[in-house]
Amino acid sequence: MRTIQRRVLGIMLLLSLVLLGACAPQNRRAAERIEAYLQSKYGEPFIVEAIGGGFGSMTTNTLKAEVHLKASPDKRFKAEITKDFEIVWDSYMNVIMAEKLDRTVTEMAEPLFGQKVWVKSFFDSGALSYPAMELNDMNISLRDYRYYSAVMKIFVQSDPPFDADVQARRLDALVKGLVEQGMKRALISTLFIYPEQFDRLQTTLAEEENIYTYFKNQNRSLNIVTTEIKNFNQVDDVEQIKARFYFK
Repeated sequence: MRTIQRRVLGIMLLLSLVLLGACAPQNRRAAERIEAYLQSKYGEPFIVEAIGGGFGSMTTNTLKAEVHLKASPDKRFKAEITKDFEIVWDSYMNVIMAEKLDRTVTEMAEPLFGQKVWVKSFFDSGALSYPAMELNDMNISLRDYRYYSAVMKIFVQSDPPFDADVQARRLDALVKGLVEQGMKRALISTLFIYPEQFDRLQTTLAEEENIYTYFKNQNRSLNIVTTEIKNFNQVDDVEQIKARFYFK
């Protein structure tokens, strides 16, 4: 029931933004201003999907927008603009850097685990939810990128039996590698899933609202574990990682 309610709420919110964008000349002008600003900032065309005020805005004097890269509709992010059209915030750099993190973690994890790995991450910019306005360097390193925290889901294709000692050591090595890469704060969830589940992973992610609930089923995964990096330091050692495995 809660899942249905959340989906209905999300649909209502999106429809309200679309209706506001369709009906208010101010919103249409704001959308054009956001698109022009983003193209100037990043050198690529963008499309504002929906725009409106109210829920989730930084202040009552802003309009909130849902945006995507014109060439890649899956690269979706949020933006916000003051009602005088003077100031625009956007989270596109978080999308770019999350993709960079996905590639980096995949390249590190596959040799460690000896299996196919699929990584999905995102960056959180803190209370305001936007990176610094001046950031637009696509070549900036993960070490130099300023952000509040990262959230990673690492899916590892796995065959039984599950060896907790071996997998804890591998994950420990991965986290150490991320610290060496300059990761300052991250929540890292690693899901060891069956090959048949791995093969349909993208479909599952699109269909399931709570991916953790879905994989807390031993017919779908061998194990799940979450660990953290805080202030450039690894939180859990090998034994603590081992103790955190969901299935004992």
